[in-house]
This record gives sequence, C-alpha cells and structure tokens, in this order.
Amino acid sequence: MEKYEVDFAALDAAGKREFLSTFGVMGYGPAAEFQEGLFALLAYTRLYNDFKKSKEAPPEIVPLVFDRLWSCMETGELAISPELEDFQECLEHCVGAFVNGDLGMLDSDEDDAFYAQYFEGCGHRWEGFLDGLGHLCFDIVGRTGCAPERIGELIEWTIEPDIERRVLGLESLTGTSSQQEAWAARARETPEFCAAIARLQEDQKAAASGVSIPELRARYQALALFSEPSQCGGDTL
Repeated sequence: MEKYEVDFAALDAAGKREFLSTFGVMGYGPAAEFQEGLFALLAYTRLYNDFKKSKEAPPEIVPLVFDRLWSCMETGELAISPELEDFQECLEHCVGAFVNGDLGMLDSDEDDAFYAQYFEGCGHRWEGFLDGLGHLCFDIVGRTGCAPERIGELIEWTIEPDIERRVLGLESLTGTSSQQEAWAARARETPEFCAAIARLQEDQKAAASGVSIPELRARYQALALFSEPSQCGGDTL
C-alpha cells in the first residue's frame, strides 16, 4: 500500500508517529527524488496559498522562487541552468542572513545586490516560511535528496503548532520535550490535523500520478492546506 492510500485517521498513536517519520519518502533513485521534490513543492504551494490570505503581502522573492522551481520541473525532468544555480546560491545566502540577522553571511557583491533587492524591508513574519522555501530550493536545484525533510518540517513546524494553538487552545508551546511530544500526539488525533494530512496525501498521490507539471501548477494555484479561509492566515505566519 502506498502512503497516500493509508487511512491516517484510523492509525493508533504509535502508527501515526511512525507514518509521519517517513511520510515524505517516495522511493529510491532519480525518479523518486523528482517525485519527492514535486511532492514538497505541491505542499509548499498549498501552504503559500494559505499564507497569501494574511494581511501582510508576500515578499516579492516568494512568488519568484515558486516560479523558478515550477519552471525547472516543467518538463517532468529537472532542468537546472547555471543561472538557476546562481539564483539558488544567492537565495541561500540571503535567507540565512535574513533569518539569522547576520549580513556577514552575504559572500559576494551579487549577494549584496540580491539582498538589497528582495530582503531589505521584508517583514520578519515571513522568516519561517522563507527558511523552509530556501531549503526546498536548495534541495531541488542542488539535487540533495533531502526534499522529504521539508514535509516533516512543514508538519512539525506549521501544522502541529497551528492545531495545538487553534484547536487545543494552548497559549504557550514552550515546554519540556515530553510535554511537546504529548501536545503533538494530542494534535495528531484531531480531525483538523487528520484533514491536513489527507490533503498532503493528495499531493503525494499527485506527485506520483504522471500528470503533467503545467497541469499540476495550474491546479494548485487554487488549493490550500487548511480548509477554512481564516486558518493559518495571519497569526500562524
């Protein structure tokens, strides 16, 4: 049985934890790596569609990164040009400088110009999303094979905290490791969490379906990760 066919909601607590630990992995070899990168891109596109509903407009760099990633996968095979590699390297350095507040991470005049164009004045509420998107760009362009980690991070850093605050009513997520795991386990039992995982399973199935990338790109402009327009809008971002 493929992971996108599993009834996640029916699993017990241990089964849910085990399922999520390898959810993003779709096999071995170049074809599987492409599908894993596409799966992560579909999931992040959903999340971006949620975040666009927040009051703060997305930084200019965000839609540009999505455009580059969709374009490089458009034929069903990765098309990595030297220009895209340069773009990814500048993005990596600038996201690091932005997230860490350390302009010393800018390594060249190109980095400086890239940062001045896209990151000066960028709202820090987008730090977490830009950090994940920057890693995804590195995974796809650099062919690292680490795209499954982006799915794990999306679940751990976005979906679980959102459910813990919005559904479980937790005001603070600061606690011991055992407390945090207990909160996560409770979140995974909620219908809202299971619904989000079901949407990610749809993304995984789509990534393995052989549907053309342009068709998926068009379809995913209207899909979101959270069902309610108010969910994962401003505060979670």
